[in-house]
Amino acid sequence: MRSTTLPPALVGDWLLDRRILDRRSGEWYAVSGTTRLAAADPGRIVWTERGVMTWASGTTPVERELSVAEDDRGDWAVSFADGRRFFAWEPDAPIAHACGSDAYRARMGFVRSPAGEVVLWAVRWDAEGPAKDYRSVSILRRAAGPQDATRAAMSRR
Repeated sequence: MRSTTLPPALVGDWLLDRRILDRRSGEWYAVSGTTRLAAADPGRIVWTERGVMTWASGTTPVERELSVAEDDRGDWAVSFADGRRFFAWEPDAPIAHACGSDAYRARMGFVRSPAGEVVLWAVRWDAEGPAKDYRSVSILRRAAGPQDATRAAMSRR
């Protein structure tokens, strides 16, 4: 199934606000930072997150890099930096990912401006299993600034 929001519509800079609840300990974590989706090659986007995680007893810098790539059928998938597949890009459907004995389930949602540009998107992950039990909610807001020419060109694909 083709999503109505394809990754090229998200190319650009985003402000990242993530809240994580460890359901076993009851502890909350917060990540504040930035996310950049940048066109790398035709049909491939690099997704980079950088920020600071804060919790009751401390802070630490955090970062990760993912890759979003289109296959020859026009379907998109997200992979880890080392090339392992993470999940199929299906924002209009439930997302699933297995990590050892733990199961991850996610949903994505998008808010558009009156002109149709995505200005905010959210991802909610629930991880459950013997090693993990948490909920993570990420809100990404388009960073202020002039429209990125790459984003505009990629959105017309």
